Amino acid sequence: MNNQADFEGRLTTAFAAYAERAPVEVDAATLTSVVARGRVQRRWSFPGRVIGRPSHRVALLLIVLGLTVALAVGAIVAGAIWRSQTRLEPLPSARFNPTGELQPRDGLAAVRLRDGRVLVVGGWNGEADGSQAWLWDPSTGSFTETGRMSTGRSFPIAALLPDGEVLVAGGDEITVGDGANTALSSAEVFDPQTGTFHPTGSMHVSRGYCHCRGFEFGEAVFYGGLRRPTATALSDGRVFIVGGAYPAGGRADIYDPGSGSFATAGNVPGLDRAAGVNPQCNADRLTAASLQDGRVLVKCLDTAFVYDPRTDSSSMTGAPVTDTVGAAVVLADGRVLFTGRGRTLSAGRAEIFDPASGGFHVVTDPTDPASVWPQNPGVVLADGRVVFVDGSATRIFDPATETFARIAGGPLRPRTWATATLLADGRVLIVGPTDPDVPGPQELLDLGRP
Repeated sequence: MNNQADFEGRLTTAFAAYAERAPVEVDAATLTSVVARGRVQRRWSFPGRVIGRPSHRVALLLIVLGLTVALAVGAIVAGAIWRSQTRLEPLPSARFNPTGELQPRDGLAAVRLRDGRVLVVGGWNGEADGSQAWLWDPSTGSFTETGRMSTGRSFPIAALLPDGEVLVAGGDEITVGDGANTALSSAEVFDPQTGTFHPTGSMHVSRGYCHCRGFEFGEAVFYGGLRRPTATALSDGRVFIVGGAYPAGGRADIYDPGSGSFATAGNVPGLDRAAGVNPQCNADRLTAASLQDGRVLVKCLDTAFVYDPRTDSSSMTGAPVTDTVGAAVVLADGRVLFTGRGRTLSAGRAEIFDPASGGFHVVTDPTDPASVWPQNPGVVLADGRVVFVDGSATRIFDPATETFARIAGGPLRPRTWATATLLADGRVLIVGPTDPDVPGPQELLDLGRP
């Protein structure tokens, strides 16, 4: 490449090819002129060495242009990823459609099975003993009664096990007629293949429904958010169970599906059943959620702790800002959103726990800041947002902005204490009592676009 014109021609062609892939602010002719002047000077300064031959200069130019292309492409890809993760679609509209009918009852539990059907168990309506169970089939939109449990259960826990079976434990056995209730420690397992329940081990304490209305330190309190114990799946397939009414002492139960038995977890710091005896925590009034690192966050009225199943130990974390102990929703980014009621009916606030900092912060609702927060559990949608259906309202929580918004459309009839189960096709099955409490269809929530 001793000919000046030949050198400039090849350089212009090379630069133009790169410019098509990553446009820059200078044209090929200008760059060629600059490089030509450098050729006349016979050398370019470069950190640590001197490049004097034209071939070296071309190589250096290609390296610089290659880095420019890489940076440009990287910026474009990173931007696309960021936008795909943070840019959400416009608020949907909520369409509620009737589906199969069930006799209305409080205290149901629902779990989506591996084959897409939904198991609905227990409940109480004053006429049945609560031992019934049903399977809802998304292909037919109907409920079919399946095998019965060994005992009636109102507000039990229900957790999907690794083998596809379902653990049902605790809850209250309510006597038909007088309505007397007894908290249960027993458990049983549902087999979807046979449609039957079989007994398994029992928890070390009874864990029932907790309406928890009363007085504390001379002040009227209402702990409506904690209506049943909490079941959290561990990464090794076991199930961590804590809370509910009447558990004595500061321990949780862990169910092992391999052995079909329960074991007690390590002591929970500051857990005491007697209201007001220990302000750190109260075994009746807490809720739990699984963290992405395999630990379990347990939020009490005034404090919170994290249980590590690998060491069977607990440690305190940052203190909650509110006394909300209702529903816990694990967000797509690993944080945990808490909603529900606090000590009084009007103390409805939400807060988020951030595992990275170990702290809590309050979330406000600009649509209705004084409202009581949803008691019904939230459902995380495919785009990361969370939908709540409570009473006659439907709300969407956006984790990116940490805001709630009411959306158009509400359930066909107001529903409280309802279950919400996300289906494989993105719809949400709503099952639970209505107001007024009369027979009728359950509902499917379809979040269509406006």
